[in-house]
Amino acid sequence: MTRRDPKKRCGGGRRVGMAMLVVGGLVCGAECEVASLTGGDVATRLLPARQVATPVFQPEDRSFSKSIDVEIVCASEDATIQYSLDGQPPYGSRGTLYTGPIRLDRTTPIRAVAYIAGALPSDMAEATFTKTDRLLDCVGDYEGTFDGGSVGKLSFTLLESGALLGLWTSPVDGSRRVAGTVHPDGSVEAAEPKQGLMAEGVFDFEACTSEGTWQTAAGEKGRWKLQRISPE
Repeated sequence: MTRRDPKKRCGGGRRVGMAMLVVGGLVCGAECEVASLTGGDVATRLLPARQVATPVFQPEDRSFSKSIDVEIVCASEDATIQYSLDGQPPYGSRGTLYTGPIRLDRTTPIRAVAYIAGALPSDMAEATFTKTDRLLDCVGDYEGTFDGGSVGKLSFTLLESGALLGLWTSPVDGSRRVAGTVHPDGSVEAAEPKQGLMAEGVFDFEACTSEGTWQTAAGEKGRWKLQRISPE
């Protein structure tokens, strides 16, 4: 089926309209050029149509321990996004209209396609968000070293957000201070505002070990290491 707009004309009697193509059950838009030929015949030539940008899932980390909110964004302005959570292509009635963050609490394959009227649909985006207990496996007590010297014991507990929170118990007064946070992607960060201390590093979930660097506001630098000594 060809739709033509008689109000849009080009040089040489040509008119530009919109051709709607049905491919595999999908309606795709494509610009078309209509030329009047001798004897009243009409020739139609399809021109390349712009394609909607492929949707992107956020966050980039695909693993979580309890639940995660997944956002779907599209670089094409005013695009409509449909998605599925059952592994099927989100076309037609199989797709759900995206209206906001999607809460996942189990391992889930997610697919998404973006549409704009008069443009070709985007390529299908695919990802699997995996629920994992790897953080829970690393809950327990740890020994820490600070530039080779012992800093005593730390304990890591699992937060509701899915991160590990490290607490250090002072051997002097028994007080507990936040030692650092381990995120599901394995990144570690810590800060001690009173001392102007910042630290960052990585966490190995297989070995339940961690290491990284620290730096003070005065420019002092060093390294730290942690190793689990007992499970929770």
